[in-house]
Amino acid sequence: MHTDAWFCLGDTHVVCEDFALAGRTALGEAYAIVCDGCSSSPQTDVGARLLALAAQACLRLGRLPDAEEVVERAARAGALLELPPRGLDSTLLVALTDAERCRVRVFGDGVVAARRRDGGLHVHRFEHPDGAPPYPSYGLDPERLAAWRRCCAPVVVEHRSGTGAGVGPEPVCIEHEHTPELTLRIDELTSVTLGSDGLDAMVAVDDGVATPLPVATVLERLLCFPRPQGRFLARRGRRFLRRECARDGWRPTDDLALATILWPEAA
Repeated sequence: MHTDAWFCLGDTHVVCEDFALAGRTALGEAYAIVCDGCSSSPQTDVGARLLALAAQACLRLGRLPDAEEVVERAARAGALLELPPRGLDSTLLVALTDAERCRVRVFGDGVVAARRRDGGLHVHRFEHPDGAPPYPSYGLDPERLAAWRRCCAPVVVEHRSGTGAGVGPEPVCIEHEHTPELTLRIDELTSVTLGSDGLDAMVAVDDGVATPLPVATVLERLLCFPRPQGRFLARRGRRFLRRECARDGWRPTDDLALATILWPEAA
């Protein structure tokens, strides 16, 4: 397996509050992590990195972490740095492989894209209808968690779409009352990619008019790896932004983070 991660600053941001990691455990299992810091909370660029590193420490042990253990580990590190408690307001997506499957957990919102062996792409978009995802950091403050539950719907809406055989053009919406978890069969796939909701904020600009781009359209362009070794995702991301987006008038209005696990058969 090959793994890589990449993140970039959105056009409307001053500091990138997204972060991504990918790697291998001591037993050779692959993992991927994406975090997206909340723009209205302070110093979440730091908090997103601490959360990702805390998740990585668990994944390196070969197990998918719970939100509580990740945020508590990150909070201890943040306290030493005098990071404001709200600096840990960030979503968290994690993926871990074993011999037969890739398991994914989504804490908050984001995107999971699975490339099938027939070339089709399954895209799972997780969002909250009220626009307020339940950050793992809410578990550190019972009052904040209670306030979120009073004001926001504790439901995740999953939009499934994609391309290829057997996939229709219209998204299918599924409601989740708890933390969504996907189990994907490795023998059916060539790659799994985690993405922040910055994928929802790509626009095409023509004569000053910005038109939102479908997430699947953006991913079809991004997840094309001519040389899937080394920093394959970072190379592709830089080329996508510097050449293709500039040529086609596409703009990332929000920060963007991706982490990919790629199987050797895709090479």
